[in-house]
Amino acid sequence: MVQTPSDDCLARHRLGEPEAFAELVATFRERLQQFFLRCSRDPQLAEDLTQEVFVKLLRAAPRYQAHGRLSVYVFRIARNLWIDHGRGHALRPRTVSADHLPNGWQGLPGAEPAPLAAAALRDDASAMHRALAGLSPDHQAVLELAVFQELPYADVAAVLDIPLGTVKSRVHHAIGRLRELLQPERQRRALA
Repeated sequence: MVQTPSDDCLARHRLGEPEAFAELVATFRERLQQFFLRCSRDPQLAEDLTQEVFVKLLRAAPRYQAHGRLSVYVFRIARNLWIDHGRGHALRPRTVSADHLPNGWQGLPGAEPAPLAAAALRDDASAMHRALAGLSPDHQAVLELAVFQELPYADVAAVLDIPLGTVKSRVHHAIGRLRELLQPERQRRALA
C-alpha cells in the first residue's frame, strides 16, 4: 500500500505542515533508539545515531516522494547509517554484562522481580546477547527488523534490498541458529 501525504508525516512536512515532523519524531524515536541500542549496546551512541537519522530525514524532506511505507524509508536510512558507522569505527560485536546495565536503563515497567527472578532475567538477557552476537550480520539484520521492529517481511525485504524469500529463509535460519547457541545454556539450567 502506497501512503498518501495524509498518512505520511514526512510528506506532510514537505508540504508545509509544521507539526508533521514532530509527529514523525514521536512515531519513530523510541523504535530507532532500540534499533541502535541492540546494534551497539551503547545508549549514548544509540541516541546520537537516532538524532542523525532525524537530521538526514529533515535534509531529505524537500526531495522526499512517498512511494511506499514510511517505516521502510526510515529504517533503510537507519540501517545504512549503522553500516557507515561500522565502517568508520570497525565495530565488533561485544558482550554486555547484565550485571552492569548502562546508566539510564529503564527496564520493564511494573513491579520489581524477586531477587532470584531478577538474577534469572539477567542470565537470560546475557545469554540472549551472546547468542545474538554469534549470528552473522545478515541474520542479525533480519531479526532486528522482523522480530524486534515488527516490520512485515515485505518491508524487511525492501529495507535490506533482498528478495522476500531470502528474508523468510534468513529468519528461519537465524532462529534455528539462536536455538543452537542457546542450547548449552538450557542444558546447564536443566542440570542445576
